[in-house]
Amino acid sequence: LAPKTLWAALTSPERQSILRHELAHLQRGDLWKSLAIHVLALPQWFNPLARLAVLRFEEAGEWACDDAAADAAAGGAIAFANSLLHAAEFASADLPGSLAARGGMLSRRIHRLVTPRFKEESKMKRIVVPSLLIAVALLQLIRVERVSAESAEGSNNSIVEEASTIVDGAVVKTVAATEVAAERVKSFDALAKSPYVIEPPDILLIESVHLTPKSPHRLKTFDAVLIQVEGALPEQPIDNSYNVDADGAVNLGPTYGRVRVVGLTIEESKVAIRNVLSKKLSDVAVSASLVAGAGVPSITGQHLVAMDGRVNLGAYGSVYVAGMTLNQTRKAIERKLAETHKDPEVVVDVLAYNSKVAYVIDENPPRGDNITRVPLPYPRSRECNVGSALAQFSLHANKLSEARITLRRPAPNGVGDELVFPIACDPSTGLITPETNHPLLPGDRILVTAPVTSSPEPEPTQLSPPSPYAAAHLPTITTAATDAAASPNGDPPPGHLLRPGQTQVVYDIRVLEDAHNSMAEFKPLRENGFMLAEASTTLGALRILEKHQLIKYLAEPKLVTTLGRAAQLSVGEQMSDEPGDRRLRNGTHVEVSAVQVEEKLEVTWLVRISRDGAHREFSSKTAIADGQTAIYKGPSSMKQGKRQPPIYVVVTPTLVK
Repeated sequence: LAPKTLWAALTSPERQSILRHELAHLQRGDLWKSLAIHVLALPQWFNPLARLAVLRFEEAGEWACDDAAADAAAGGAIAFANSLLHAAEFASADLPGSLAARGGMLSRRIHRLVTPRFKEESKMKRIVVPSLLIAVALLQLIRVERVSAESAEGSNNSIVEEASTIVDGAVVKTVAATEVAAERVKSFDALAKSPYVIEPPDILLIESVHLTPKSPHRLKTFDAVLIQVEGALPEQPIDNSYNVDADGAVNLGPTYGRVRVVGLTIEESKVAIRNVLSKKLSDVAVSASLVAGAGVPSITGQHLVAMDGRVNLGAYGSVYVAGMTLNQTRKAIERKLAETHKDPEVVVDVLAYNSKVAYVIDENPPRGDNITRVPLPYPRSRECNVGSALAQFSLHANKLSEARITLRRPAPNGVGDELVFPIACDPSTGLITPETNHPLLPGDRILVTAPVTSSPEPEPTQLSPPSPYAAAHLPTITTAATDAAASPNGDPPPGHLLRPGQTQVVYDIRVLEDAHNSMAEFKPLRENGFMLAEASTTLGALRILEKHQLIKYLAEPKLVTTLGRAAQLSVGEQMSDEPGDRRLRNGTHVEVSAVQVEEKLEVTWLVRISRDGAHREFSSKTAIADGQTAIYKGPSSMKQGKRQPPIYVVVTPTLVK
C-alpha cells in the first residue's frame, strides 16, 4: 500500500504504525463496509447530504484505525502523525498514496492524534452518521418531477442547446449567451488563479544560494584553498587562502615555493604540501580546506528557455523545464545540480513572460493575412480583452462595425472542438459590446474579416527613376521613401505594383546593429558570416534580443513586389530634394529582388547605411526556400580608430499567389 520510496524514508516506529493502522482496517472489515455504504448512497448520487454521509462514515473508520495505531506503545501517536505527513507529501506529488493518506482531512486526523480530548468525539457527534444514513434512506422514497418540463422544452432548448454551424468551411460549435458568460468566468478565473507554467521563449532569472561541490572534490584551476601550517617560519607564516593558478600549483611564497595540487583531493593536497615543506622545515603540521563557492562556475543570471524546452546551466548541462511551475523548475534544477554538489539551493523567477500570447488576424486574401502577436500579462487581467487588443493594433482602414469578428479559442485541455465566439461591435460607439468583450486567454485568435467590396483593376504604378544603388539586371520600382522606419506589421508601403494573377513576393527585412556581440551565439555566423534557419525560431530569438536592448534595429521594412522586379526603401534624411536623388546623409537604404530558380528563390539584396557622410554598403545573392530566413553579417569597419558594431541583415521572402 505504500510506495517503495516512501517506505524507505520512514523510521521503524513510523513503519510499524502504518502496519498497525492497515491491520485494524482488515480486522474491522472496512473494505466491505465502505462498499456497502457507497451502494446505499448511489441512488442519491445528486444529493450533497448523501455524499457528506459517506465521507463522514469513512472518516469515522479512519479515526478508529488511527486509535489502534497510536495506542500500541508510548510515542505511537507522534510516530503515526509523522507517517501521515510523509504519506501526504508523496500523495501530493502524484504518487500512489497509502490508505492512511486517503481518508479524512489530514489536519483533523493529526489534531486527534496529538490532542487527547478531541472535541468532535462527543456522543452527539457519534449519532450524526447513523442519523444521516437514515435520512438518505427516507429521501429515496421521494421522487420530484417537473410538471412543466415538456411545455418548456422548446423555449429552454433555444437558450442552452449547443448548435452546429459552418464557419469558413469547417463545422464548429457556437455557445449560447448564457453558457458564454459561465464559461468565460470559469476559464478565466481558473487560469488567473493557477500558477504560471513556463514555456519557450520565457526568460528565467536563476540565482544560486548554496553551491558546494561534493567530496571528495578534486581541485581544479582557480579553486581557492585555505592552508594553515604549524611550524612555519615566524616571520613568514602560512595561514591564508591560496588560489590554484593556471599551471595547477599554489604559490606559498618565495621561501617555500610552489606546490602542484590540481587533480588532488584535499587530503592528498595536504600530503603534497607537507612533503614540499619538510625539505625546508623540521616539524610541520598542515591543514587545508576548500573555500566554499570559490572557483565554482556560477549559474546566476538570465537564462532563456530554448525552443526544445530546456535551460542551459553552462558547465552543469541543461534541464528540461517546459510545462513546469516555478516550484517544479526550482526542484528540477536542484536535482540536476545535486549530481555534482551537496544540497544545492537555487532561487528561480520569471524575468520575461514571453510565451503566453494571443493573435489578431486581419484576413485580407488578396495580400495574405496580417498576423499580430498580443502578449498577455501575468497575472491575468480582465482588462486584456478583445476590445483592448483591437484598439491597440489598427487593422488597416476597416471599420470594426462593418467587419465580421470572431474569437476562436482552443478546446479545453486540447480535447474536443475549438470554441468559437462571435464578437459584436456597437456601430454608434465603434467599441466591442460588453457581452462579447471576452478576456483573452493564451492561444486565442481574433479573426477580423472586412466586408467584400468590388474595386476596379488598379492601374500600373508610374515607375520612378532608378536608384544609384539599384541592381542593374532587373527593372526597378520605388516602394516607399519616408523619414520613419516602416512597421514590421503595418501595411505594405504605397506604390507597389500589384497585378491580378501575378506571383508576388513579400520581403520581411531587418537591418540591425549588434553592439553587444549577441549574434555571436549563432555559431554559423561566427564561422562564415552567413546562416539559413527556420523563420519562426530565428525571428523569435531576435525579438527577445531586441526586447532586452541587446540589438538595435536600424530598419525593419516589409516590401512587396512581383517576381523579377526590385523593391527599394530609403529610411532617414535624404542628401537633397532633387527628384530621383535617393542618396542619404543619415539613414538606411534597402533594396531587394528575386527570381525563381526551380523550387527556390534567388534573392539579390543591397543595404547602404549612411552616417554623417560615411557610407557602408554590402550586398549578396543567395538561393533561399520560400518562407526561409537568411542572416548575413556585414564586413567589419573602423571609425576614428574604433571598431564599429557589426551590422546584420535578416531576409525572409514569402511567395503570395
